[in-house]
Amino acid sequence: MEKKELRTLIKTLKKQHSKEQLAEQSEQILAKLERHPDFIKAEKIMLYSALPDEVQTQAFLEKWHLKKKIILPTVVGDDIIPWNTPRTPILPWATSTFWSLKTSLIMVIST
Repeated sequence: MEKKELRTLIKTLKKQHSKEQLAEQSEQILAKLERHPDFIKAEKIMLYSALPDEVQTQAFLEKWHLKKKIILPTVVGDDIIPWNTPRTPILPWATSTFWSLKTSLIMVIST
């Protein structure tokens, strides 16, 4: 399957969930993450600020931003730039060092 076809399929699948279902699933996913031993011991985590059809992270960000250092990847053109909350750059615009961040936990959320 080509990348464009995969994106179309994912977009179609996302539309099958109501806002209420997405909110409930988001709560379940993030509650499970909070109980994970790696999350508990992590000092820094990488998370994303969700679009409307993604796992909703706003409440999670608000809950944890004072307790853990949260890094939000931001897309700028074709580059992914890591930003420390609240939107303070932690690296220069060169992204070659992006993946060498000393991050305790990077979240990959899948439903």
